[in-house]
Amino acid sequence: MRASYFRIIAEFPPSGGMKPHSDFKALKFFKITSKWDAIIFGFEINFMFFILYYTFRMVYQMFKQKLLFFYKFWNLVDLWIVTVRNSIFLISFYT
Repeated sequence: MRASYFRIIAEFPPSGGMKPHSDFKALKFFKITSKWDAIIFGFEINFMFFILYYTFRMVYQMFKQKLLFFYKFWNLVDLWIVTVRNSIFLISFYT
């Protein structure tokens, strides 16, 4: 299902006259409209489960190792990867 969004604005400058502005956009309310969209949605759900699993795993390791966790290079790489993936997870809700 598609819908349209439009905005019409008229400016009245002090020098007189009128300046019209318009903005038209096509919106897609439902994310799944075809079989291909359903496949992509399935991959996104799978990706989100992996994000949650690795986030919990990382937090468990942090509590288990405490400050020693931050002295290993590969733990910092894993922390960076999980942080980026969580950012992608949060951004996906706004798009």
